[in-house]
Amino acid sequence: AVGMGIKMGLFPLHGWLPDSYTYAPPPAAAFISGVMTKVSAYVLFRFFFFVMGSANEPIQAVLTVIGWAAALGIIIGSVMAIAQKDFRRMLAYSSIAQIGYIILGLAVGNMLALIGAVLHILNHAVMKCCLFLVAGGVKWKTGEHAIEKYAELSKKMPLTMGAFLIAALSMVGIPPTAGFFSKWYLVLGSLEKGMWPFVIVIILSSLLNAVYFFRVIEHVYMKKAEPGEM
Repeated sequence: AVGMGIKMGLFPLHGWLPDSYTYAPPPAAAFISGVMTKVSAYVLFRFFFFVMGSANEPIQAVLTVIGWAAALGIIIGSVMAIAQKDFRRMLAYSSIAQIGYIILGLAVGNMLALIGAVLHILNHAVMKCCLFLVAGGVKWKTGEHAIEKYAELSKKMPLTMGAFLIAALSMVGIPPTAGFFSKWYLVLGSLEKGMWPFVIVIILSSLLNAVYFFRVIEHVYMKKAEPGEM
């Protein structure tokens, strides 16, 4: 569990993730964010529920511990993402929070939560890969990674920013995007098992996701670029 937790960037074993996502070449960042951490999460899912069996008492204890670690990671990752000025680093801390959703589903462990966890593995792989490719495209076109330099990019890169908008709304969980459905199943699973703290964490983190993604959307679609930036 500790080994897979490190590979997937599960809080508090995530120390390697922000720098590696931020400074990796854009194609590599898109690939590792979309594949590597998700494979590790899937390994835990298969190991805990198919190899060892979730009825096993030690496995239940491990799931409880990593479930609360995931809940804490969701909040801390989201708050740290809000604090970032570099778009890539914001996405890196967002990934720490999003991995938490997957592990939260495993920790709850009923059918609805597991559907949400596995669905979020697929959804987040596509969403975050798209967002890192957008970051790479903006760097190639403008040479910038600072969010404050994204003003009026909707005019300069309309298709790229359209892809960003869809992926960002999905990360927040706005219906009918893919991210909404995985979060919906996680909430239903937590409610079914009476885990109200997890429900609160999921809803609160979605609001925090909205804060940092809508800040970027504001710059892209509403802010006016300074003279000489366009």
